[in-house]
Amino acid sequence: MESNMSKMNQILTSLRYRYKQMENLMSLTKEMEKVISVNDLESLSMVLNMRQEAMDRVDKINKEIDKTVSSLEPPYRDKIKQLLHQTGQPVQLDNPLETNIFDTNKITLQLLKKIVDLDQAVNDRIHKGASGGTSG
Repeated sequence: MESNMSKMNQILTSLRYRYKQMENLMSLTKEMEKVISVNDLESLSMVLNMRQEAMDRVDKINKEIDKTVSSLEPPYRDKIKQLLHQTGQPVQLDNPLETNIFDTNKITLQLLKKIVDLDQAVNDRIHKGASGGTSG
């Protein structure tokens, strides 16, 4: 049977992989912004497909993380859930592994916010262009 520490290391590895996928998603979102600005629909289609694939990989990683967290024994499971679902409440970090899990998740959430903000800005630009171009 896999130890709790081994599972926690597995969670950290998955979190790091998820962060790399999120960086890829950010790059693709920036690329999407570029191809929209030059109205390159063929490139846009390819970027959107690659972006969807990256989002699917992130979803799969999230499911793997959830499954591993669920397999932990109760005190470990509760602690990891607390680290991953940052609520703004102070968190007691008891060892370097917990600190790494907390920090990796935190920077991933910060990157996610940047991706969502950029995605919203791109959507706003598309809708302004669509509504602005129809009057006349």
